[in-house]
Amino acid sequence: MFGENVTFVPTNRASGRMTITKRDTIRLSVPKRKLPMDDMNALYAAIAADGFSSEVLQMIDNLTNDIQYGRKDFNGFTLPEHAGLCKGGPALIGASVVARYARRSLTSGGNAEGSQGGSPANWQIDEAQEKLIQAWAKAAGLWFEHSDEILQRNFGPMIAQGAEAKVYYKDGDSSVAKERTSIYSTMQKALL
Repeated sequence: MFGENVTFVPTNRASGRMTITKRDTIRLSVPKRKLPMDDMNALYAAIAADGFSSEVLQMIDNLTNDIQYGRKDFNGFTLPEHAGLCKGGPALIGASVVARYARRSLTSGGNAEGSQGGSPANWQIDEAQEKLIQAWAKAAGLWFEHSDEILQRNFGPMIAQGAEAKVYYKDGDSSVAKERTSIYSTMQKALL
């Protein structure tokens, strides 16, 4: 029904019921609610004050679900990027929220009174994002200390390593597993 041209025609004025007929008078769409900055500001303030406490983790989970199920948009992404973010699932969305917090906390600090000003270098943003994403992932139970061992156990030994990925292969499998290890200008770009 959505995206089709339809007209609402009252069938019973007393009951207020409407019938949808195929006419070309209006185009229906359901706009997503843009993520208000107040929501993000509240979350960022909570992270700054409480770290990744159970309450903050719940706030991130709630926001992640709203983004994943289309109730809110995560501003700053193109439509295809937003779709990819949602397809990546809750861990990717949560990591993106934390990465954005890290970037914002660094860039806003450069504009604070008494600071030297200027924007932080990409490597500074990258390091801050990496530390915060790791702290969030550990608090959320998503961090695995020995991921190389897990990958080798499940996908076989590493058979190649380059600038972008480590490749694992188990004899008899018809495919390989790749662990992304690329160096990106920011963690946000690595997540997408």
